[in-house]
Amino acid sequence: MAVRTSKLRYIGVGTMIFGGLYALFSLIGPIRTAIASSFAAIQKSRLGLAVTMVRTDHDIPMTTVLLFVIALSVPVFIIFHNVLGAADLPITSALYWITVTFLTLFSLLIGFIGASIGGYMAGIVGSSANPISGITIGAILAVSAALLVLLGGEISFGGETKESLSLAATVIMIGGVVATAAALSCDNLQDLKAGYILGATPWKQQVCLIVGVIAGACVIAPILQLLYEAYGIGGRFPRLGMDPAHALAAPQATLMASVAEGVFSNALDWPLVFLGVGVGLGIVVIDRGILGPMKAEYRLSVMAVALGIYLPIEVIMPLVIGGTVNFFARLHLKSQQSRHGENYPRVEASTERQGLLFASGLIAGDALVGIILAIPFAVYQSTTILALVGPSFKETATTLSVVTFAAVACYLYRLGYREKV
Repeated sequence: MAVRTSKLRYIGVGTMIFGGLYALFSLIGPIRTAIASSFAAIQKSRLGLAVTMVRTDHDIPMTTVLLFVIALSVPVFIIFHNVLGAADLPITSALYWITVTFLTLFSLLIGFIGASIGGYMAGIVGSSANPISGITIGAILAVSAALLVLLGGEISFGGETKESLSLAATVIMIGGVVATAAALSCDNLQDLKAGYILGATPWKQQVCLIVGVIAGACVIAPILQLLYEAYGIGGRFPRLGMDPAHALAAPQATLMASVAEGVFSNALDWPLVFLGVGVGLGIVVIDRGILGPMKAEYRLSVMAVALGIYLPIEVIMPLVIGGTVNFFARLHLKSQQSRHGENYPRVEASTERQGLLFASGLIAGDALVGIILAIPFAVYQSTTILALVGPSFKETATTLSVVTFAAVACYLYRLGYREKV
């Protein structure tokens, strides 16, 4: 575990960076086409040419979108100004304002790229393939390198100095902007894709999505603060004496913080990062050069392998078990289809959908229960306020949880192959 914490995760960082860049370069063509078509429509409108557009293709005008982007860049600029201003960096006033402007423009640019990748991947294969981690870590490394070049002549980097930590915090905020843009585009494109299938009007959906973003921004921050006060997040606690075992894990956030701090403190293990990039390259070569031509049913995903390298075993293991259950359910269904011929009902898609719905309910229920329990935990500043048993019940609780988990896995397996006419 010490090797994984201190060394192995940086290999995962390199693999995720490669995965994000690979996704970007593979989507340059579609992104360029989409941008060109949008501006072509604007040009025709300015020239007074009639633009024939059916109702289901009517989006919010690009000019309106650009105005909103410019308006929303102002609060982003103010946030960066407040963070860097509080750091009291030993740089000239001109360089300070150049730095704040650069950070704002960079966050908009990389946020646009991240949103393009996330939205496209969601539209093609669903939200599970959204490489947010790779995009965000790549953005953090890129802006960190740019700041080193921009401020290297004025600030001496190395160690956990006030300047290094302040710049790392600023870079992490840019990572938050990029991650939010990629996540929202993923969610929005899922909604717009569903609306397209149902024949909805895009601009009406987009207005509702904007309202949803505003509502979410008002709700998410208080919920995160509640969870932090109740449990602590990512090894950080609001008060002394809290139980680290109850803290909420934040592996990706911890990774991004360590990457940003490592760059400015000269502590990032670059050889391992480049080793991870090599691992990602090898995965792509195997997937595209061998599995692709073979038309293999199962393919290799760079981001899946990267997350497997980086994330803790307690996070990865449920994914492995779920994939195993899905594999054997599909295998059972195919054997029944081969045995009974074409008369056997082909229910693979419908039964897998049932399994996804059930699993989605488990995820939503877990999140809701955690939030509900966080309220009394935060009020009484204790995670044991509702405890019904003592520490001696730990082994029994472990046994019961394993039995329950096995029962859920069996039920998911049955959902995966049971016949429905």
